[in-house]
Amino acid sequence: MAKASPSRPAERPGLYCRVLREGTVQTGDAVAVEPNPGETATLIEVYRDWYEKTTDVATLRRFLRAPLAIRAGQALEARLANLLDAG
Repeated sequence: MAKASPSRPAERPGLYCRVLREGTVQTGDAVAVEPNPGETATLIEVYRDWYEKTTDVATLRRFLRAPLAIRAGQALEARLANLLDAG
């Protein structure tokens, strides 16, 4: 049996940033956080779904329209395909 993540009960997921251009960042360099102009999913929604695995097709499609890590998007695409094939 897999060991549960210690952050799961407290729902305190971490946050990752996407690297758009390879390079070096040093102390004093400006860093910008730009909001996504399109549809989004909150970090806690995606985190909860990682454990609870929604079967709601509309929710999965909304998640896939949001900017996600490549592997997370691939996992969601596979789940959506399985749901659509089973339906």
